Amino acid sequence: MDSKLLSVNATMQIKGLAIIFVILGHLHIVENAGAWGVAMFLVVSGFGLTQSYNKNGLNCYFTKKINKILLPYSLVTVVWLLINYFILDKNYGYLKILLLVLGLDLKSSIDSTMWYISFILLWYMVFYIAFKLMKNKITRLTFILIYSILFYMFVSKAFSPYVASEHYVFEFPIGVVLGMYCTSINKLINKCSNLFLAVVDIGCLIIFVKFMGQYSNIFLNVICMNLIVIVCIITFILFDKYRKKSKVLTLIGSLSYEIYLFEGVFLWRYKFIFNAFDKKYVQTIVYISFIIILSVFLKILVNVINKLLEKKTVNRQIIKEVIS
Repeated sequence: MDSKLLSVNATMQIKGLAIIFVILGHLHIVENAGAWGVAMFLVVSGFGLTQSYNKNGLNCYFTKKINKILLPYSLVTVVWLLINYFILDKNYGYLKILLLVLGLDLKSSIDSTMWYISFILLWYMVFYIAFKLMKNKITRLTFILIYSILFYMFVSKAFSPYVASEHYVFEFPIGVVLGMYCTSINKLINKCSNLFLAVVDIGCLIIFVKFMGQYSNIFLNVICMNLIVIVCIITFILFDKYRKKSKVLTLIGSLSYEIYLFEGVFLWRYKFIFNAFDKKYVQTIVYISFIIILSVFLKILVNVINKLLEKKTVNRQIIKEVIS
């Protein structure tokens, strides 16, 4: 089993399942599933970022985040801005456009699902400050916890009123804790029998199923959200132990971020594109196929741009070395 608690395969499959949950929630096929998906993404993000720090430190930290997160988001946002301006005759003003392109528009003026971009960018900044300026685990976790509390009390109110961002304040820190103590947790898990892990997994799933329908109770919703995260983590740990993986979830997981950038805006702002089809199930099939095709295209485009930027950076370094 992978020494990092969650292998690359496991992480990718969790992302695949998470984006499926998000789409099911947004399509109102499974109520509240979107929240489960968001929680899974945040935990995996906190875990992956901490693991990356353990391996590479903060080397090229912001460059990586810009290339991987901000670049694809900004490209897509620019397209929506152009469409809204030239076709829908809507102008947002220079300041709003700048905030939108940089992922800093907390009100998510174009696509309400993009609140996650601002949310995760704030976490990336907090993570950088904690791991750059603080030297031990306890101090870092304390700083991150204080931010979580302050966010819950004050910052969350600045987000779109349609988004309960305060429900997710502890998901990213949970991922950071898993990343910090993954070796110890991994040793503990390895001491447990597969049967014991399966029993715990099924037990969490039963509790989740029992309370998942009580959406009016915020506390139970948050509990259910974290239970499904635990279920997924244990499930994919067991998959790793038995050397099993879902190729479908892995493929979807590899496109999960790109899919996320498209799935919301076509449901609420540009849904009319799919209204030409009479049958609801046909609309859904066309919608899913369309966003997957766009996601593949975006991933290819971003990879090409990043390779060109890397080549340009290498050429500059060569020139500097030659001159010096």
